[in-house]
Amino acid sequence: MRKSRTIVFRRSDFDKITDHLYADTSCEAMAIAFFRKVRTGASERLLVGGVEIPSKADYEIRSPARVGLKSGFLEKCFKRCEKERLHLLDIHTHPWQTDVDFSGIDDHEARHVKGPYLRTYLPGVQVAYIVHGKEPGFLSARTWNYQERSFGLIAKVMIL
Repeated sequence: MRKSRTIVFRRSDFDKITDHLYADTSCEAMAIAFFRKVRTGASERLLVGGVEIPSKADYEIRSPARVGLKSGFLEKCFKRCEKERLHLLDIHTHPWQTDVDFSGIDDHEARHVKGPYLRTYLPGVQVAYIVHGKEPGFLSARTWNYQERSFGLIAKVMIL
């Protein structure tokens, strides 16, 4: 039986992320959050405890259909995961979508770039993803399972 997964944000972290993501909706935007996992019975909670908001200079690419962060910014995030024993939550927008879903570009990045990098260099760090659509309430979330090489759905996102 698969566990039901929920991402839990503090209101202050969620607001900080969405303020950044929706400051300019003419292009996609990104943010990184960090989480710890808590398992109980048939559920798993991903408890967000901190965020990193990129500056304009931290973006490698930012266009209406693509977004990426520079390696220096990502390396800082990866070091925090390693030092504090945290997991990584990769967050970005598709500001034109109301029925929000991950794109083929998102799938490729998870399967062939970030997933393999983390598995090789930070094997204890897991990664989850959120894509926000036209408004903050429109979103999809998933995890990447290294062993099964598959995505797992996240049932809901809670803001406390």
